[in-house]
Amino acid sequence: MNGTSFSAAYVSGLAVLVRAKYPSLTAAQVIHRIEATAHSPAPVIDNRIGYGTVDGLAALNDDVPVGGPAPVEHLTRPLAMPAPPPRPDRRPMLVASIGSAVLLAGLAGLFGALNLVRKRHG
Repeated sequence: MNGTSFSAAYVSGLAVLVRAKYPSLTAAQVIHRIEATAHSPAPVIDNRIGYGTVDGLAALNDDVPVGGPAPVEHLTRPLAMPAPPPRPDRRPMLVASIGSAVLLAGLAGLFGALNLVRKRHG
């Protein structure tokens, strides 16, 4: 029962419990509450625990400052919508359709001419 797959489920479940107990908190405030009540195992990174352990009981019951409603964004320039994709090029389909129609018409004419020649000689 260790690793990121187990911890992701544990932290997700804790976030749901915090949100259920404090429904007025935003997502950023729920994250702040979980991070503020986590315990750091040591001043250095531990390969078994990482940066710390989540304390579910503390996250649900401790007095924690609420924090801002949203994280501060540090955008260097305003975001713009991307340009719409170009319309599909229908020329290859048109050329293939016209070419096929011309080929079929030519074959029909050839078979018709051969049929006339057989009737005259036969």
